[in-house]
Amino acid sequence: MPSPYSPKTLSWSALAAFACLGGVAAFSGDIDQPFLQDVQDEFVIGETFPDRTSESEHVENIAAIGVTDTGDVVAAVTTHLTNVLLAEYDGERWTLARRLLDNVTKTPTHGATAQKSWRVGHGDTDSLYVAAALTPDGKQLVATEKGAVYFDKQSIFTTQERIGSVAANASGAIAIGTAEALWFRADASAEFARLYPHAGDYSWAPRNVGAVTFESGGNLWFGSDQGAGMRDVATGDWVLYTGAEGLPYNRFTCAAAGPNGEVWFGTERGALRIENGKWAYRASLRWLPDDHVNDVAVDRDGTAWIATPKGISRIKRRAMTLAEKEEYFQEQVETRHNRDGFTTDWQLTKRGDVSTAVPKITDNDGEYTSMYGSAMALKFAVTGDAKAKKLAVRSFEACKSLSDVVPDTMEGFVARVKIPIDWHEPVNEQYGPEYNAAYRADDPFWKLITPRFVKSEDGKYLWKNDTSSDELSGHYFFYGI
Repeated sequence: MPSPYSPKTLSWSALAAFACLGGVAAFSGDIDQPFLQDVQDEFVIGETFPDRTSESEHVENIAAIGVTDTGDVVAAVTTHLTNVLLAEYDGERWTLARRLLDNVTKTPTHGATAQKSWRVGHGDTDSLYVAAALTPDGKQLVATEKGAVYFDKQSIFTTQERIGSVAANASGAIAIGTAEALWFRADASAEFARLYPHAGDYSWAPRNVGAVTFESGGNLWFGSDQGAGMRDVATGDWVLYTGAEGLPYNRFTCAAAGPNGEVWFGTERGALRIENGKWAYRASLRWLPDDHVNDVAVDRDGTAWIATPKGISRIKRRAMTLAEKEEYFQEQVETRHNRDGFTTDWQLTKRGDVSTAVPKITDNDGEYTSMYGSAMALKFAVTGDAKAKKLAVRSFEACKSLSDVVPDTMEGFVARVKIPIDWHEPVNEQYGPEYNAAYRADDPFWKLITPRFVKSEDGKYLWKNDTSSDELSGHYFFYGI
């Protein structure tokens, strides 16, 4: 007699049995060690960063950012009148402290903000800084738009090329990035020479070197059109990175070293961190107010401060166990993604303000809820957590209601979505005859169903009647678990 169960059914059952029984033994002896996670705060111009001065000048750009020798974080901002002001952070809020320079170009890429006594320029536009750094012994290293580099106010380098970046280390080595080359001198007694990075199949004459810095061990890092690289200070050997080695992006604007060997790069599309040979990419509104990074500074505890045209992002490390991380995300789901027991989308009516979230519906309400319920059931199986069991039951009841809401004549059918009859937005209008006809023109298999949302027999709900196979798979998986 043939088995009433298909191979797929058996596989789901086997997985469920392992997860609920064998999984307990497999995971109960593991030790949940804490690990570092990036967390982000941001200060957006006009929201949590001042948008105008006491003289009513509008702040238009965070041009530069730095950490002083006392650990204070400061920034240089430009206004619509092309003035540059110093902004200071007191641990809670930013204030515009004082004017640094009048009538400069609109968007200086860097300003000398590494200590409060620095000025962004010498008082005239001819000597405006286009790159700046503070040496480990507190001396100024600046490049001007006229192609000159000054170390402790003494001219050390001139070029006809556009300068993009400068850096120095504790041993007196200096690196300069220009539009055509990467320049380096080992100490004050040496001449500047062009570097030609080479490693493996790569041999570069770097162009548009927009980022140079020395990491805490003294090694030189750079970013150019060809890619990024590191020169070992002891051996002179190179390690080079392109997309093939994990480099996410290669239009560099700046770089800064952290206290533990990590290096941050700014680019025209986000910020990068290289640490222990691995790249991390921090971009989009999840991490930055704007993707164009003007400047990066790293403070004593490794927190990165990232200046962009629309504001400042602070990315710091937080030690978390897996259990703590799960608890964090579960709290997010429960406060922002629970709609009548369904795990589903919410939409912010104001960017970045989670208090403005409103519930949405999706074509995957059932599947999202199934996955959440399955996770809670597995958590209960492993930990015995009563809250997880309660959430698993709630999720099951929500999924089951997608079957209960359809008429008895359609027993076994699972609705895609169920919403109250007084739902706050129109749901059937978009699926009218014109919409369906337009879709059918491109997709001959498009379902011509009108209406898509049907009133339940008790008149309390609307349910969507075009369930997909992946929705059903989610339900069946959850029921097995």
